Amino acid sequence: MTVNIYINNLTSENIKVLKEHIPKTDTFYCNHKLPSKITNVKYKDKNLLENPIVFIDTKENFKKEFPFLKTLNPVKLYIAGVLVWKEKPLRKITTPNGATLREYQVKAVEFALKSNKCGLFIDMGLGKTLSSLAAINELLETKQLNSRKPILIIAPKTVALDTWSREAEKWGYDYDVIINIGLTPKKRDKLFEKTNNFEKPTLITTNPAQLANIIKYFGEDAFEMIVIDELTQFKNPKATCTILMQKLTRNAKYVFGLTGTPTPNSMLELYGQLAVIDEYKTKTRLGVDQFKYRDNYFTPDIVNKVTGQIYSYKLQKNALDKIISNVRDFTISMKTADLLELPELTTTNLFVKMNKKAKETYDYLAKEISEQIRIAEKEVIDGISDSKSTSSLNIVADLEHNTRIANRGVLKNKLLQLASGAIYKQDGSFDVYHDEKFVMLKDIVENATSPLLIFYNFKSDLIRAREYIKFEHLESKNKNASEIMRRWNNGEIPVLFLNPTANARGLNIQDGGHTIIWLTLTHNNEIYRQANKRLHRSGQKNNVQVIHILTEGTEEIKIIEKLTNREVEQDNLMTKLK
Repeated sequence: MTVNIYINNLTSENIKVLKEHIPKTDTFYCNHKLPSKITNVKYKDKNLLENPIVFIDTKENFKKEFPFLKTLNPVKLYIAGVLVWKEKPLRKITTPNGATLREYQVKAVEFALKSNKCGLFIDMGLGKTLSSLAAINELLETKQLNSRKPILIIAPKTVALDTWSREAEKWGYDYDVIINIGLTPKKRDKLFEKTNNFEKPTLITTNPAQLANIIKYFGEDAFEMIVIDELTQFKNPKATCTILMQKLTRNAKYVFGLTGTPTPNSMLELYGQLAVIDEYKTKTRLGVDQFKYRDNYFTPDIVNKVTGQIYSYKLQKNALDKIISNVRDFTISMKTADLLELPELTTTNLFVKMNKKAKETYDYLAKEISEQIRIAEKEVIDGISDSKSTSSLNIVADLEHNTRIANRGVLKNKLLQLASGAIYKQDGSFDVYHDEKFVMLKDIVENATSPLLIFYNFKSDLIRAREYIKFEHLESKNKNASEIMRRWNNGEIPVLFLNPTANARGLNIQDGGHTIIWLTLTHNNEIYRQANKRLHRSGQKNNVQVIHILTEGTEEIKIIEKLTNREVEQDNLMTKLK
């Protein structure tokens, strides 16, 4: 067991009481370096002491320290050696079939019930769905929810299709689950008609693409309870799905927003998600819109020196702490590493080199075409260009085929394609420049001693890989997806290809293997992290290895660095919200 301790001053009284709390079997962390006689106490920065036992020397100092102590969430408080407060023990919550929720799941339930509208930023594999079902069940049993009104679950397609119905049945919740995915208008309306007369609590599970149809049939105030499973679907405040979602949540009594990756790429993404949960609190505390939020807490980071265009923003000094202070009462964070003993996760970078032809083409795009874009951007700004904006330029790259490069985003994508070995043409076909990644992949497959999960980015990767190795391909929309997952989890598939952008969420495939290979990378940290969690999660029995096959001297190296930096920023948020 690990215990945190916070001491404001190393008084003899504090040390005396402290010694009584340090059995030799526990590991303790403290914000002071303690006397050498107390051997099993290690130093930790005070800001990292989560849920500590607190020792304060005087009442006066307690008043001074109180604002800071609130951020630590203490479990016990001693003042002048006397215990003055301790956290109440958590109650026991059981599912209808007799399973007992874990302590951290009970905390999530308690927080949700207290907050009404809240963000449950809970890591993958910690039971967000179960905690939500338990909270819903309590609200129904205590008559705080009308059992004659349907409960709306908004989730990614794969999760809406399977997860909620399976979890409700698994834990014994006697709910009807109506799944509104992939139906014709006639079948959809017939399905919705069932909610006009039902005898037991009913969940409607659907995906964001169906929000307009939900509102058209039910109206904007039909749901007392809404659960948004994977809140990051609504990180763009101006997106149509976000606007529609707000129409429903602003009229709901209870809203639970679930995600393990609230800010996968930038803290700017937080605003839209929080506004969907609680529009009033978000606008009054963070800013009336995402632009005011940006101005309040961020400053430009990467700026085009020619056009003045801002490509990215970074947090102002101390801005994270200010944001946390404003949202702490309706958001909670839980991290797998703090609550479960998962197998070790290791990452390995393997490098390949492009041949001369590919390298010359890459340098041509990265240098000459990039410079042409810079000049064209300046001409647009100066008003001497035929192009109307810097996002729609008339740059043509002289490759094996002429390729129009409309802007820097298109150029970056072409560079990533070339790092993988092939560049797409205007007609959707592609030219191959090198096969180095596939040569290395073949070698890995031939020497593998356990099943391999391969993540790829481009369709050309899938086509070209078949020339080197045998594998099966999992697509969630495929009617055989469930059977492929069953065989994978049984260890019957040696190599499985998966596109993480389309299939990063909701797949329980941790039983089938423990080695991930990124053939081609994604720059999206949310997708990257969600994909790795397909294997590195609760239920995995082996250490998990993540292998990146990277092409030297390309954009892929920068992507790895950015993914690491983005994860550090998100980790800071998750840690401070605990």
